[in-house]
Amino acid sequence: MEVDTVLSTSNIYMLELSYNPTNIYMISDIIAHVKYFFKKTKQQHPHVDDVILKSALVYQYIYFKNYKAYITIDEVLEENNGEIGLIGPGNGRITRFLERIFKRSNILHSHSILHDAFGRFYSRYSSDRGYTYAIPSILTPTFIKRSPLCGQISGLLYCVSNKIVV
Repeated sequence: MEVDTVLSTSNIYMLELSYNPTNIYMISDIIAHVKYFFKKTKQQHPHVDDVILKSALVYQYIYFKNYKAYITIDEVLEENNGEIGLIGPGNGRITRFLERIFKRSNILHSHSILHDAFGRFYSRYSSDRGYTYAIPSILTPTFIKRSPLCGQISGLLYCVSNKIVV
């Protein structure tokens, strides 16, 4: 498969395949992982917010796909200070305000779950898609993959157009 494949909606996955053939998976694989493990993980971590727990499960999946090794939810939460997957920056006043306003928005939460998991994983390990998870890695410069401000519009459009609910 050639890297210079013409970009279109149907070719995005093909570009990912040609760029990194050892790390083949789709967002639907991640959602299946979260749905399968969420209930059991919630029982083990009842004090953790659902959105944070789902984002930790996404991070866990990305870690496994990149390193073929297991990372526990506790390790994920520790690496990310328990602040992963929330709408807004970190866990300050702005985030708490945005979480109250958009608490029931599945699309916004789905985007924030994916955005934070991919972005924080990339920032820590310099591997996978980064904050711009909806754009093929080969098209995204490193400094953009590391920036939490990037990937907001493309990620939201991706979640809306594909009806993504994590």
